[in-house]
Amino acid sequence: METLSVWRRGNLMSRIFWPLLLEQILTIAIGIVSTMLVSNVGPAAVGGVSLVDQFNMIFIAVFNATATGTTVAIAHMIGAGRTEDAGKTAVQSLISVAGVAAAIGAMILCFGDNFLRLLYGHAEPAVIAAGSIYIKFSAFSFPFQAVFSVSAGTMRASGNSRTPLICALFANIVNVVLATTLIFAARMGVYAVAISMLCARATSGIIAFVMLKRGGAGFKIPRITLRIEPRILKPVLNVGIPAGIDQLMLHGVRVAMASFISSMGTPSLQANSISNSMNLMICSVALAFSIMSPTVIGQAFGARDYDRVRRSTFRIFVDSTILQGVVSVFIIIFFRQISGLYHPTPEALEITWRVMRLNVAAQTLLWTGGFTLAQILRSVGEAKFSAQVSAVTLVVVRLAGAWLFGVYFKMGVQGVWVAMYLDWVVRCSFFIPRFLSRGWQRRAESAYAEKDAALPESAEAEAGSQTEPA
Repeated sequence: METLSVWRRGNLMSRIFWPLLLEQILTIAIGIVSTMLVSNVGPAAVGGVSLVDQFNMIFIAVFNATATGTTVAIAHMIGAGRTEDAGKTAVQSLISVAGVAAAIGAMILCFGDNFLRLLYGHAEPAVIAAGSIYIKFSAFSFPFQAVFSVSAGTMRASGNSRTPLICALFANIVNVVLATTLIFAARMGVYAVAISMLCARATSGIIAFVMLKRGGAGFKIPRITLRIEPRILKPVLNVGIPAGIDQLMLHGVRVAMASFISSMGTPSLQANSISNSMNLMICSVALAFSIMSPTVIGQAFGARDYDRVRRSTFRIFVDSTILQGVVSVFIIIFFRQISGLYHPTPEALEITWRVMRLNVAAQTLLWTGGFTLAQILRSVGEAKFSAQVSAVTLVVVRLAGAWLFGVYFKMGVQGVWVAMYLDWVVRCSFFIPRFLSRGWQRRAESAYAEKDAALPESAEAEAGSQTEPA
């Protein structure tokens, strides 16, 4: 409790945001460096690693969804002053997600090559060969990634976003140093990228777990056991399952869209990879706000401070939009210099420019309403609604639109990205009115009223049972 009070001092939002932003900037910077390093191996390596990363995100989404559910549940408990329950919830989340990650990793080791050929059969053989190497090392990294996600989510729930930043810093140093050494000195090609990725994820997972056990969350973490307790996991799963379905569908659709792009040729694959990396620069600000939201909103919601929920949401929305706009202007001004770091072919450079001109406006105006607000809705008990909206828009708008514009109308990569923007528009049209309607507050007040009304009866029954003879 004494440690927890340290995390509560000062402005919670400011304290959490800046380390998160630094972590996102670090992650994006390392991603850019990694893409540049892979580009020295060749275009096929860039394409293969990019395709596998899209595929891997389907499974990493499960870990991140569990982390989101853990963050929301523990933030509610902290807001309500139930730190002992928070510690038990963290343990249950850790052992559950580690087991799931190990099972997924084993499945990928057995069937990963088949998945790649099924999804990206139109890609060049060299691209598939590079992806086949990378996906096997990814499978071994899943348990470490899962442990890091939940450990970091637990610490962030209490307001500690500095320790996950430190873990990410060490992991990224390992990644860059190993990749540079193995690519240029050992000449190991795609193996260099795969080995450095595995070592980096192992580093982050181990350090995050050790720091969590040493008090990084501000409350005591009980002894780790392998016993699953559904009652303790229920608050996590209430958020994690809808969030997981949402993320699985999101990344599944991205994989399908990547399969569309893989049939458009290597320049389109390269342009899509570069556009994704540049877009992440803009998205780094929004991601920091999105990761911060379950802590800030969850603690206020757990304390039943609904006015603070609304004030914090407004501030997150405005600040995220403004800061994304600033980064977008930077991207456009220095587009030539930034894109040149990836050594694109002339054709890939032209495609990237067409994509990014429209992307800077769409990302700035729509992403916060489509994704950060979805995180906020999950934090106030609306996880099922956000998952339902996402499921419909992903299939009906994004996936169908990507085929229609990108393949049927032959707009290429730009058509695929336009379909994504339309998905964001539809999301905003559902999420913004849902939050402003305050239905989430009325449902929460009703649930709390029923729970509070049942407390005297439960307390009386408990007191009576304690007076009965054994």
